Amino acid sequence: MESDKEILVEYHQKYAAAKKRTCILVTAIVTAIVLIVTAVCTLGVYFGVYYSPENDKASIKPKSLMGQSCSDPCILNLVESIPDNLTFVKGAPLHSSTYEGIMSLMANAKETIEIASYYWTLNGQDLPYHDNSSWEGESILETLISSGRDKKIKIKIVQNKPKGRNNNTEALAKYAGAEVRTLDFDKLLGNGIIHTKMWLIDRKHFYVGSANLDWRSYTQVKELGAVIYNCPCMAKDMGKLFDVYWYLGVPGTTVPSSWPSSYSTDINSNTSMQIQYNGTAATTYLSSSPPPFCPNGRTVDIDAIVDVIHKADKFVYIAVMDYFPTTQFSRPR
Repeated sequence: MESDKEILVEYHQKYAAAKKRTCILVTAIVTAIVLIVTAVCTLGVYFGVYYSPENDKASIKPKSLMGQSCSDPCILNLVESIPDNLTFVKGAPLHSSTYEGIMSLMANAKETIEIASYYWTLNGQDLPYHDNSSWEGESILETLISSGRDKKIKIKIVQNKPKGRNNNTEALAKYAGAEVRTLDFDKLLGNGIIHTKMWLIDRKHFYVGSANLDWRSYTQVKELGAVIYNCPCMAKDMGKLFDVYWYLGVPGTTVPSSWPSSYSTDINSNTSMQIQYNGTAATTYLSSSPPPFCPNGRTVDIDAIVDVIHKADKFVYIAVMDYFPTTQFSRPR
């Protein structure tokens, strides 16, 4: 299986050959006060949360315009993947694992599971040998199949166009009744990939983060994300992002010059959702990229990144695969 970097290099080389095309630049995911940026020719979702105990004081207003107020009892948990045998110093922050977060979401599912993904290699069959650390990915795949087959939960998957067969999604379609659609960026935009990693449960709970649908993302790669429970006000907006992908996954579909109003949102960097996470006041919005995939009202990723930097009072923490956003994937550099 090619790494994210290898695939991004390949796409960039192909894209650069057509000089009249425009590069789709940034994918970003921001969770809580941590900013994660993975860049160049990708598609992504940004989840911005601004919070401070000071926001609980009536005299302090958030730095965005007042938007809607959400009364849902939202719970936000940071989740991460720590590579096996990587040990941090005693007293270092410890969060629930990505695996635990995804399994918890599936356990809460009652009607629907909607997933947007880059690629699928959950069961380790891409290796010529068995790796014991693939068990978490295999467990997720087995649980997902059981959710559709035994619990009769409706599963919808949007994936990036695979280079060959995708045995995981084929198995989910066959054994779990999953509906699977594929985004062909060559036809939609000339080039690019879907880089989103989204789990949406009953349009009430969701995960957004850096973890691919790859067993290595649970046991071999450092990943970070957020699981949000009991938060329909934001989950429904996440659902609008999924609906864009779902629409574009219909064979022969083209990107609309103007999206229907049903895809629009009024939750953005100018009018963020006023919300309580774990009892703490916060303002939140979702963003996406590339711009043609953003219906009316949706903040574009690059604008969201600049927005969160501008709103910083004391620091900006950045965790990236490579901080080299303009020439890292060019050949020659």
